[in-house]
Amino acid sequence: MELRDFRSFVAVAEELHFGRAAQRLHMSQPPLSQQIRRIEKELGVLLLNRTTRRVWLTGAGSAFLHRAREILDRVERAVEVTRAVGRGEIGNLRIGAIGPAMDGRLPAAIRAFRERFPRISVSVDEAPTSQLLESLRSGRVQMAFVRLTDHDRSGLDVDVISREKRILAVPEGHRLAGLRRPTLRSLRTEARVALSRHVQPTIHDEIVRVLHDAGVESPVVQEASTVHGVIALVAAGLGVALVPASAAHTARQGVRFMPIAGRLPPVEISAAWLQHDHSPLLRMFRGVVGEAVAPSD
Repeated sequence: MELRDFRSFVAVAEELHFGRAAQRLHMSQPPLSQQIRRIEKELGVLLLNRTTRRVWLTGAGSAFLHRAREILDRVERAVEVTRAVGRGEIGNLRIGAIGPAMDGRLPAAIRAFRERFPRISVSVDEAPTSQLLESLRSGRVQMAFVRLTDHDRSGLDVDVISREKRILAVPEGHRLAGLRRPTLRSLRTEARVALSRHVQPTIHDEIVRVLHDAGVESPVVQEASTVHGVIALVAAGLGVALVPASAAHTARQGVRFMPIAGRLPPVEISAAWLQHDHSPLLRMFRGVVGEAVAPSD
């Protein structure tokens, strides 16, 4: 039995008139009558009682009408959902983000996207850049918000979505917390905590050079693999740290965030996706991200 058989029977059962049902189906009456008889023969039951003046459903016909409508509704829904997925209107967007990206304007972009496309769910995997790039290339995420300095960009399309200054994080009650705007030179006697060099060796070395030029030779007493880890070490009183300005959004208890005078390398966060990924869903999310997190200095 084919879908057209279900459609034909439903038309006859709803019209209870072969002539009107044939017009509704854009066909002539004799083939429609033959089709209904073939369906009844295949099922082995009478679906319609017929006289020269009247057509009405049998008990079996009423049961079959109910099931036929269900089947047609499911098929119609399947077609609708499939087309909507193809247009990017339904689906699940999987993205990855480093912690600082989630501290910035990315959550606002996700919220704007969900408001505009409520039938698309968004899942977020928070991890370091190296892990997210691996997830991106393996297809576990469709877009990653990462820091690409010292990382391989081959096979990726990239947009810089955030460019921010570095600020100073000090423990609450620290002597520098009383200054309005510390300078780099004011760090010369301070124990420091920082990201491990292997995370961003180029940026790490540039910061060391800038501090050296400012006369800062104090050692790094503790390292962490994430900015959140660095801030936790500051909260523990192990030292001061230079962190992205977005870190101040964490409002970590026991930490004071302050502007610092001096020319430090900016912090860039980029959106990355595979060059061959042209899915409508990803294209729509990129558009919303472009509106919500345009680069700023």
